[in-house]
Amino acid sequence: MKKFTVLLLALTLAVGALFSGCVTLVEGGGSAEGSAFTVTDHGTVDIIGAETTTYTHDKTGARVIHVANDDKERAIVISFETPAMNDSGLPHVFEHATLGGSDKYPSEALFWAAIYQTYNTNINASTYNHMTCYYYSSMSDDQVLAMSDYLLDSVFHPLLMSEPNLFLRESWRYELADADAPLEVNGTVYSEMKGGNTIESAAYNNLLKTIYPNSPASNSSGGVPEAILTMTYQDTVDFHDTYYHPSNAVIFVYGDVEIKRYLALIGSYCDAYEPLDVYVEKGVVEPFTEPVAASFTFPMESDAVVEGSGIIHYAVNLGKVAPEDQGMLDLVSMVLSKPSSPVLNALREAVPHISASTGHNFTTAGDMLLVSGYGANEDDLETFKAAVDGALLDIVENGFDRDLVEATIAAERYYMMSINDSAGKGLTITTQMASMNAAGTGLEYWNNYMAGYENAQESYENGLLEQFILERVVTNPHNVITITVPAPGEKEGIDAALRAELDAIKEGMSDEEIADIVTTGQVLAESAVADAPVELVEKISAVTADSLPIEVNHYDVTTTEQDGVTFYTAQAEGGLSYTDVNLNTAAVGADELHYLKLYSYLVGKMPTVNYSTAELQTKTARYLNELAITPTGDVRYDFSFAPVFSVSWRSLNEDYADAAALVQELIVNTDLSDTVTLAGLLGQLQTSLRSSINSRPDSRIWYRGMASRYDAYAYLEFLNYAPYYEFTTRAIAELEADPEAFVEKLYAARAKIASKDGVTVIFAGNEETRNVFQECANVLLESLSDEPVVPADLSDIPVPGASEGLVVDASVQYNVAYASLDELGLEENGKTQVLMDLLTDAYTNPVIRNQGGAYGAWAVYARDGLALLTYRDPQVTATFDAFRSISEYTADHGLTQDDIDRYIISSFASQTVPVGQLTEAANAAQNLFRGWPEDYKETMLAEMKSVTPEDLTALSPYLAEIMETGYTGTAGGQAAILENQELYDAIIYAFGNESAAE
Repeated sequence: MKKFTVLLLALTLAVGALFSGCVTLVEGGGSAEGSAFTVTDHGTVDIIGAETTTYTHDKTGARVIHVANDDKERAIVISFETPAMNDSGLPHVFEHATLGGSDKYPSEALFWAAIYQTYNTNINASTYNHMTCYYYSSMSDDQVLAMSDYLLDSVFHPLLMSEPNLFLRESWRYELADADAPLEVNGTVYSEMKGGNTIESAAYNNLLKTIYPNSPASNSSGGVPEAILTMTYQDTVDFHDTYYHPSNAVIFVYGDVEIKRYLALIGSYCDAYEPLDVYVEKGVVEPFTEPVAASFTFPMESDAVVEGSGIIHYAVNLGKVAPEDQGMLDLVSMVLSKPSSPVLNALREAVPHISASTGHNFTTAGDMLLVSGYGANEDDLETFKAAVDGALLDIVENGFDRDLVEATIAAERYYMMSINDSAGKGLTITTQMASMNAAGTGLEYWNNYMAGYENAQESYENGLLEQFILERVVTNPHNVITITVPAPGEKEGIDAALRAELDAIKEGMSDEEIADIVTTGQVLAESAVADAPVELVEKISAVTADSLPIEVNHYDVTTTEQDGVTFYTAQAEGGLSYTDVNLNTAAVGADELHYLKLYSYLVGKMPTVNYSTAELQTKTARYLNELAITPTGDVRYDFSFAPVFSVSWRSLNEDYADAAALVQELIVNTDLSDTVTLAGLLGQLQTSLRSSINSRPDSRIWYRGMASRYDAYAYLEFLNYAPYYEFTTRAIAELEADPEAFVEKLYAARAKIASKDGVTVIFAGNEETRNVFQECANVLLESLSDEPVVPADLSDIPVPGASEGLVVDASVQYNVAYASLDELGLEENGKTQVLMDLLTDAYTNPVIRNQGGAYGAWAVYARDGLALLTYRDPQVTATFDAFRSISEYTADHGLTQDDIDRYIISSFASQTVPVGQLTEAANAAQNLFRGWPEDYKETMLAEMKSVTPEDLTALSPYLAEIMETGYTGTAGGQAAILENQELYDAIIYAFGNESAAE
């Protein structure tokens, strides 16, 4: 997604497509009689060198847009405009249920079989506030065509229309283990949105409801948990009948495909329908006559840390910006989003403890310019608004800084060039086109985006940016500011009220009603584990395991040494380059690591000897793309690790010398003397860390499992997550008590990485830039000393225990069981990748997701070990019981070689997703540095193709051993962790608030 998207909504710029007239009639190529499409438009998507042809179905008006280029990763995207008319999450639930089978493909398990048993590089569906889309990509044209039939039948003839149990499984249902058990609520979307109902998502929803009151644009398309419970089965039936019609469909076919075959297939579905005038409520609101301010609370557990945890959103509704002004809004937004923009500078001065960002969003109700602040208190609201307003007025009066505008233009030029070096660019391009079209801004998003930047210099020089801000923002009364703050203790009250309500509902039930719920649960449990019929799986498959090509691109990597520094360089044609400088941090002990980590966070956010912070940030935006600066433990092929301070970036080739000089300035000359600014940044860091840990608790608890087995991961866990958060709390106190002493500790940590000894530098780019790179690297390294590095003792870095509960801010749980290959006695082999993917489809998904209500459940293979994971899971003990039973399924699976071959196909595809040349070249250099065998990927792919049913049986004892000798853990809210505390050897409080439980 484009980098200025807001939260989870893929909303960005576009303008309307031009109608070119009906010029060619395309018959349906053997489809139902009368099927025909007329060519109604020709165009281009210049950013990827594609030509577009729009075919309109004569009878229904369904549109098919072929985005044609020579990309061998083909794709289809089927989109419908689907407004969210309330907070029940109806569009989201229907998206889930749609893929639960169809008239032609009547199997609830077939969607998961499509993921894990077909030759795909991506398959999924997405719900937006204004659109739902279904998509699939593959390296095979035949495979995409086969899956297109499945997707088309699913959206037009879903099994849901005759199977209410699909609604109960995916939306919500009452559940009773038996007649005497307490009544519970379960459902996949219900569990998903309980986990997704964070303070961040709630704050953004609060903003939407304030700026677009009573509009579909203000509703949650995903669903709010309590509102989900108001949805009925009939609602989903009516929703399909209203919006899932060819007259409301826009279908994208991407890449090097035989388009006539797709038109024939799509036409065969459209022909069965009569044209329909589908009305889609856009929800445009009357402009406000004066600004609005509003405050909200978010329920959290009683142990929650509330100081500095609020979220401010300040937004201006621009109305629907005209196509000719879309590029202007895009440019203004991007300039304001740069760290050195006047708005963000003003906020740093006014509220230094708040982490601020800007962006823009497109909704059907209007286009929005947004400034957000994280880590706020209630009394920050007026100061925040005044700082933003003052900065915008200053822009109007004094204009933008020329260097900042030119830096923005250069950064966007890099972004446009990098699109072609990214994986899955076809889906990136087409889903964005679908989204912007559904938002009401047409299909020409990408060309207008490029045109906006081609005209950027002229717009700036003519004062059009400042004029836009004056007319559309500063003098616009339709603006709102909201703040959402945590309310500790409210969550327990809500949970208690739901428990009392459920108890009362059960008390009022008849014995027959109770028996019906128990029976329905049993029926759902049985259907949840049913396999997809083999004949249906074969029908959506178009590739055989034997035909899979083992084709791996190799790059020559040159290794040279100079003054203790090792260089790894790989050649990649094009206008971009990649560099990664790894300074040796072996001399940094455990007591200093967090200071070094903090230093890396401050780099670029504080001035240097030669530049102010604003100058530095403008130059960084201009020259250093995807800049990443951090100490890390660089994990080698043999799982040893090198403590390094990594500085990596990508740059335009013509800017390489300026980029390298700026890196040297950042590393060597950062000035930390302004302790007031430092204190504000430290507060922002703590807020950001908390949000990061809460956003993916599953990754954090899994990482702790790996850290319990490997020194490398223990080092990384200590450096980055809960231990680092704990450090920030101490650091805030240290800085306040003795600012000078604290700053000296930061400088002392930096001094320990200022040696050439053990430094490695990795580069990928064209031959001409490679010469510039070598010259610049020599200059950079001259600033380092020749002192040898004496490794510090790292033995006191803590190692997680065997079983842990991790307390985070969460309404649902995230469970993991993990064991290293070494402790299992299992040798690394590509076969295991296939087998664990198979178990995700055949066991964890049906048992833990479909039966247990978790949003996600996976069996995962990595070179370091085997893991069983759940995501947004309402269960704990039941999930661990399911983990224990996986070995029983594996021992008595009954699968044939034909079954196994289908899993080989999918797993193979997941390991061969194409990426650009620069990324491949950079990976080749990194792999050589880390000691990977040159033929590693070929060996793995060959092993994957050789899996047999006997291999799955042989895996059974290893899976049983995971729960016996491996690591087990749960991340979740305090109440859930304490309720299951007998499962854990230790309870870890991610945010250091365990006193609340005592």
